[in-house]
Amino acid sequence: MTTHDVTDPVTQEHHDPVPGVPVVVTGLMGAGKTTVATALARRWGRALRDSDVDLQAATGRTAAELVAERGADGLHALEAQHVLDAVAAEPAAVVACAAFVVEVPECREALAGRAVVVWLDARPEELVARQHLGGHRPQYGPDLLEMLRGMDARRRPLFEQVADVAVRLDPVDPAADVATRQASVAALVDDVERRVVAAAGRRADR
Repeated sequence: MTTHDVTDPVTQEHHDPVPGVPVVVTGLMGAGKTTVATALARRWGRALRDSDVDLQAATGRTAAELVAERGADGLHALEAQHVLDAVAAEPAAVVACAAFVVEVPECREALAGRAVVVWLDARPEELVARQHLGGHRPQYGPDLLEMLRGMDARRRPLFEQVADVAVRLDPVDPAADVATRQASVAALVDDVERRVVAAAGRRADR
């Protein structure tokens, strides 16, 4: 699968605070996995492994197109293999993984054994307000809110099981300007970074 070098001259000087430890960002669609994972990878000078981007690069298809061609099970098999490969890769990457993978026991075991897992926790109602479903995302029914509520009901206990860091996301203010939104994202990434470092320390002490 593809790895993405997201470093730049401004951030290359940043120190990686958890060297050698894969950091996996998960959560329901629209929670901001790619945004947070990309920011962390830039700060730490790491490669980014993003499920949607990597699978599209490997197959030439978006997640929605893969569902149309191979069915949901076909997409999910690719997503599960992606996270297994990503957390085993050297050097350690920052991974934005598909939310589905927490439903796979083998993936949960790999995450628990190898990675610090960040769960971006947002309620379905907030996720609907955050996003317009892009053409790259699969939708398994006509009602986006109903779909997200079903996913949340199945996956919330599993996110709680695998997460080393659980970050409750604040509701988005639709009236906020670009600068305010950028500041909010920067504050979120700062908080995630601090909590990842603390979680890695706890893991090392076990």
